[in-house]
Amino acid sequence: MELKQLLQDIKEHDNKIPEGTDTERLVEEMLREIGSIDFELRDDLIYFTFYHWIQRNVLSPETMKNMLYTSLDEDHLFLGLGSSDEDTVFTRSFSVLISPLILECHLSRPFLSEEDIRHVFERLCRYFREENDLRGYVEAKGWAHAVAHTSDAFETLVKCRGITRNDQLAIMELILEKIQVNTHYFVDGEDERMAEVVNTIIKKGLLGDDPIVAWVHKVTKFNTIGKYPEDSIIRGNVRNLLRSVYFKCAEQNKDSKIAKAIVHALGQI
Repeated sequence: MELKQLLQDIKEHDNKIPEGTDTERLVEEMLREIGSIDFELRDDLIYFTFYHWIQRNVLSPETMKNMLYTSLDEDHLFLGLGSSDEDTVFTRSFSVLISPLILECHLSRPFLSEEDIRHVFERLCRYFREENDLRGYVEAKGWAHAVAHTSDAFETLVKCRGITRNDQLAIMELILEKIQVNTHYFVDGEDERMAEVVNTIIKKGLLGDDPIVAWVHKVTKFNTIGKYPEDSIIRGNVRNLLRSVYFKCAEQNKDSKIAKAIVHALGQI
């Protein structure tokens, strides 16, 4: 039976693995097809089947750890990075979604070492820095959404033991670099997803207010070139990110030092 039909049958049966199935082999096959341009297979079937299995503790820690390392390898997270093959972004952007699924499971019942967490951190940072395909929804092929998906991974990662103060600062620096682009206007909720990373870092409390305030000011120090639409794009991206961070902060304390710094920064853009 072909993979799509098998996963449709599994979905129809409450995502239960059929008796006699070689689970390890099936997981490997799903990872091989995780970047299919068939959005139903990629998104509705492969990703959400993994989601349900991991949520229900169907997969062993060993299987999940193998999935994690495979999803972060050169044939998945970095497949075609920088090439002219636009379709490889789907493999990259859906491979990166494996990390938050497995890290959330780890947070509730730890099975990854600090070395594993360090590996995830290094691979995600390299990928986020180097990914230049910023498309959200792609007509006829579905979501690419690499920036949003990597932000989801970062948001879970920063909750993990082993992620240091300097690691959090490095992630915030990457978000700053990603939002300060003048070639792509983020219109598919990417600002919300990046803001959630910043908000989680704030709530963790490792940094304190001052480094966050300094980051807010740094975000507004973007370069303009005196040209439309480039200047409008970068200004809109920065404004939307800061607004998203503000509203998340304001839910906790709208009079906080960080929230006030954001209001001031927005007035300067």
